Amino acid sequence: MENEVGERDEGSLEAVNGRLSELDQQQREVVVQLDDAQGQFMACKDELVSLRNEKNTLAARLIEMKTKQQAVEKKREEVKRTEEECQKERACRDECSQRVTPAKEAVREEQAKKDAAVTKRLQLNGTERVK
Repeated sequence: MENEVGERDEGSLEAVNGRLSELDQQQREVVVQLDDAQGQFMACKDELVSLRNEKNTLAARLIEMKTKQQAVEKKREEVKRTEEECQKERACRDECSQRVTPAKEAVREEQAKKDAAVTKRLQLNGTERVK
């Protein structure tokens, strides 16, 4: 009987040692998987930081572009107002020109008549002196 019990103990011991070996192997595999998972986690964490930085950069660029767009819109409005003012000035100038041109012609004609009358008087005065 003693032999039977000893064999059973040895068989049990071998079974336990085999199971321990299996568990050790599984533990090593799990450790390797854990290391891989930690590496992937760190890579994801780095990628997240990179994406956050890129997002912040893009947000800053967007703000800058919006600011420039507002400046452009303001300049366009200013140009539009200036063009409207120029059109008003041109219209006013044209209207004044239409009023002034006939008046200038009338003044020139009147001056020409006066010049002709003065010339005629001078000629008459010159003939009277000769007599």
